[in-house]
Amino acid sequence: QDVSLLCHTLYVLRCHHFSDDWHSERFAGLVPICGGGKTAQATALKGMPIWAFHGDADSVVKFATGQAIVDAAKAAGADIKFTVYPGVGHNSWGKAYAEPELEAWILARKK
Repeated sequence: QDVSLLCHTLYVLRCHHFSDDWHSERFAGLVPICGGGKTAQATALKGMPIWAFHGDADSVVKFATGQAIVDAAKAAGADIKFTVYPGVGHNSWGKAYAEPELEAWILARKK
């Protein structure tokens, strides 16, 4: 297979942490679900298309932690969309993967 084609369509799904390892030159998009991370490292997400998901009742990765990294990524210049599920705990990936627009959003992102 053509490796350059694979690089144009590489995504990260269901990561629990935003990280400085998610360099925008490597991936076409990032879909963190119940994610957190170090806000100081959000500059690595500049230009990264991100659709983040979080349940506001998450007791594993607190909602405030997810909100903080989303805010930091946005401030760093990430192209970010944030969907919050009221009353949902840590298992928010079921709802995230059922989002009717998610597949089209992912497939529209290419490097």
